Amino acid sequence: MLLLSDGVKSMEIESNDNFYADLGYIDADEMYKKHCIIIDIKKIIKQQKISQIRAAKIAGVSQSTLSRMLDDNFRSLPTNRIVECLIRLKEFYHESSPLGID
Repeated sequence: MLLLSDGVKSMEIESNDNFYADLGYIDADEMYKKHCIIIDIKKIIKQQKISQIRAAKIAGVSQSTLSRMLDDNFRSLPTNRIVECLIRLKEFYHESSPLGID
């Protein structure tokens, strides 16, 4: 048990790397995969200094879909669609393909 600076008690819990599992999501593994892929998408957008509109065009999705992904509102999006977005961005910027896909 930890005591925070404001006097509130807090418990330390064991955690694995998948915080979706820690939160009790039924599809935690799938959610974590999506999350990791989207982190790569965010990195490309930042490294290439492109707008969401430009990134969405390259990725083949609407700007609103990409915005949902980047805002971590991706639960309803199929994993393969998110992977396709990453592949398109990586290919456009001549990076190696994700997940060993060439």
